[in-house]
Amino acid sequence: MLLAKAVILGPELAGLHVPPVPGYLVWAVLLSVAAAVLGRMGPAAEPAVPALLKALDDESAGDAAAESLVKLGKAAVPTLLETMKSGE
Repeated sequence: MLLAKAVILGPELAGLHVPPVPGYLVWAVLLSVAAAVLGRMGPAAEPAVPALLKALDDESAGDAAAESLVKLGKAAVPTLLETMKSGE
């Protein structure tokens, strides 16, 4: 909870005395967490499949995105096939 408070408010307002975290690192963590949460949602996360496909190329979130696509199972297949056919 303290980490979430620090990310939202900034370390100083959360009562922490740490150097600021570079923006790219915060984005990488958020992207990885979002991909993992989508995987836990199961088929209900089907609308997010295109975003998960884009996240596969991200160095920090690619593994979480791949795991999420596997967890989505059949719900991800139509978009995966469409992407493969289009060559993107």
